[in-house]
This record gives sequence, structure tokens and C-alpha cells, in this order.
Amino acid sequence: MKKHFAILLFAILALGLCVPPVFAQASGTVKGVAKDNQGNPIADAIVVWTNMDNGQKYQLKTNKKGEYFSLGLSPGKYVVTLYKNADDMKANKELDHVKGFPVTLDENELAFDLKKEQEGAAKGQGLSPEQLKQMQEAQAKQAKETNTVKSLNDKLNAAKTAADAGDYDTAIAALTEATQMDATRDLIWF
Repeated sequence: MKKHFAILLFAILALGLCVPPVFAQASGTVKGVAKDNQGNPIADAIVVWTNMDNGQKYQLKTNKKGEYFSLGLSPGKYVVTLYKNADDMKANKELDHVKGFPVTLDENELAFDLKKEQEGAAKGQGLSPEQLKQMQEAQAKQAKETNTVKSLNDKLNAAKTAADAGDYDTAIAALTEATQMDATRDLIWF
């Protein structure tokens, strides 16, 4: 009887030792670094990984070097949100987020570098080519409008100065030039 019990106990122990490697194969690991706008590590920041399929959340904290690491995330797509600290997380004041980050069975790395993102936004990166073209066209249109308004103001000032001096021919010529530049402005006709 003792022999059967020992064999059964040994079999259970062997099975128990096999379970952790099987579990590890069914989950992924995540790691990364969080850096602020100056490129310095964000210590004690909170990184929340939320599974988009089942809503399961994993809350990780960065160390003094801004690094975080976790084992055991189930594969899938995640929304990953970075908070400066626990108080900001409670107030829902996020520093950055990534939507749809894929976690696989391997090691997955996601770094938050707010300095690089800020530089990229300043350069217009992160936009589709169509969005970038629209933004450039809008800026060009605004610049043209600014130049037109400046030129019209110069003509109106010249006309007023000439009219105040009694030189009505010069004033009329300046207003005529202004209407030829853009006749749709009410102020010119006033």
C-alpha cells in the first residue's frame, strides 16, 4: 500500500512540475521603458494593459530607471495606457496610450518616449500622407490670407493718409488697387 501511495505521490509531483512550463507557453511577457518630455526615465509610473477582447487589466509599475516588466499576459490586442502616478490614474490623466498593441506568446516590448513623440508631432509625423497634405494646404491658405489682409491694410492706410492730406486722386487710386486685389471685402467699399 505504501508503495502505491509513493508512486501516486511521485506522479502528482511530476505532473505539478510540468504545469508551470505549459502555462508559460500559453502567455506572453511584456516589457518597456517610460521616458518623459526631456528624455528622462519616469520612475513609479503606472502602465495599464487592458485586453480588448475580455477587458482583463494588468497594472504594472515602473522602477527608478523607468522600466517595467510582467509575465503571464494572455495573447491578444491590448490598450496600453501610461500614467505618471497612481493619483493621475485615478483622475484619468494619462500621459500616453497605445491602442491595439498585439501581445504574442513571445516577449513583447513597448516603450513610451514622450520626447520622441513630441518631436514627431512637431514634424507632422504620425499623419497619413493625405492628412499631411491637407494640413500643408490649410497652412498655405492661411499664409496667403494673412498676406492679402496685410496688403489690403497697407492700401487702406495709404488711401486714408492721402484723403486726410486732401489728395483724393491718390486715395482713389489706392482704393481701386485694393478692390482689384480682392473686391469681396466689405471694409474696402465702406
